[in-house]
This record gives sequence, structure tokens and C-alpha cells, in this order.
Amino acid sequence: MSFNTIKSHKMDVQGGTSRSQARPMIERIVRTAEAEKLSGYCNVQLMRLEAKGEFPKRFKLAEDSGLYGAVGWRLSDIQGWIERRAATARRPKAA
Repeated sequence: MSFNTIKSHKMDVQGGTSRSQARPMIERIVRTAEAEKLSGYCNVQLMRLEAKGEFPKRFKLAEDSGLYGAVGWRLSDIQGWIERRAATARRPKAA
């Protein structure tokens, strides 16, 4: 992460600007441990949500990695999921 991106992120956290304006979307691969931290769910729950279509699908990082090969998610997919969850949580519930 560049210094400018970090600086923009700090401004966003401190309330300087809106999140979408403050920092550019950086596309990179997120591995399981980071996906757990970002989502707040353990790997087993992430697999359950993926199976129900409620969380972005992971993908293999190498074609020939076999059954237990390394997997990851696009950071932008997880960030989009977080934004959708936050938007849903902010909506008033119908009576």
C-alpha cells in the first residue's frame, strides 16, 4: 500500500471524506486468514455462506493445485459484500 493510500485511509477513518472518495480500489488476492478477519466469520461459516450464494466464491490460485490447493478471493468482491451487508443493516425494518 502506498503512502498516499494509507494517508487517504487515515483521513477516511478520522472522518475526513467518504470511503468511496478517500481511497482507490486496490485489486489484490485475499487469502483465507484475511477473509476471516475482514468478514468476521470463520472459514467453515464462509464455506456455508458461499454454498448458499451469500458470500463471494473463492477460487484456486493454481490450476494444478489439487483438492487442497491454495485459494483466495478478490479484495473488491469481499469489500462489495461488506458494503452490501452494511447497507442492509442500515435499512429500517418493515413492521
